[in-house]
Amino acid sequence: MLDVFYDKYIPLHSVGFYYFNIPPFADNFFQQYLDSLPKDFRKNILITGKNVKHITDKVPLKYLPKDYGGENGCLTDLAKEFNKVWDNQRTYFQENAQYGVDEKLREIPATNSDITSDDSDWIIVD
Repeated sequence: MLDVFYDKYIPLHSVGFYYFNIPPFADNFFQQYLDSLPKDFRKNILITGKNVKHITDKVPLKYLPKDYGGENGCLTDLAKEFNKVWDNQRTYFQENAQYGVDEKLREIPATNSDITSDDSDWIIVD
């Protein structure tokens, strides 16, 4: 299902998905999940623990952060830059919190009995 999502619905052409610094229990989960994927999609996924040497076969060191032996900045600086974006947009998010949907204004309240089998993906949470 995830392969169909990435293949058909994400408007990017990805060369591959590389997951590293994965804990051992998650590595086992990913390996079992990979077996369910088609071979052509599976070959574009690389999962590894703390050893990033497998990734450097496909991704040059200049693109990896210094935290992982690369040459491209460090994750702490990246987090600081990302937080600056949120801080610069703080007033937008504060103003946006004032808006929403007033459920009292609905003419007919939605209930779970209104859901048909065609709408099975939708669940009303009370």
